[in-house]
Amino acid sequence: MTPTRTKEEVGRLGREIYDRDIRALVEADHYGEYIVIDVDHSCWAMADSLFAARDLLDQQRPDPESRNVYGRAPAWDACSSRRSPGRKPPADRPPRADAEFVLERSEETWRVRAF
Repeated sequence: MTPTRTKEEVGRLGREIYDRDIRALVEADHYGEYIVIDVDHSCWAMADSLFAARDLLDQQRPDPESRNVYGRAPAWDACSSRRSPGRKPPADRPPRADAEFVLERSEETWRVRAF
């Protein structure tokens, strides 16, 4: 039950799908939410938490057992309890890149692997 693509390939494909199909739909109004993308089926989900986004993705994928899942999380306060969906970074803070990761499924558990 390991991914069928390398972590780098999942990252490259995930970024392409995000930039092409998702960025314009979510960046302005959904700052602070997690996005997960099945790079094999080009379907995606977004939620307030990583686990909620993953569960939503599992419900809509044609093959919920697919192993090639790319994710993005907002960089600003991504690990902070102060982060809340829809909250934008202060204007005086320079923008930073979102955190990127691959979700790997093993049996019934998921593991997050950062780039």
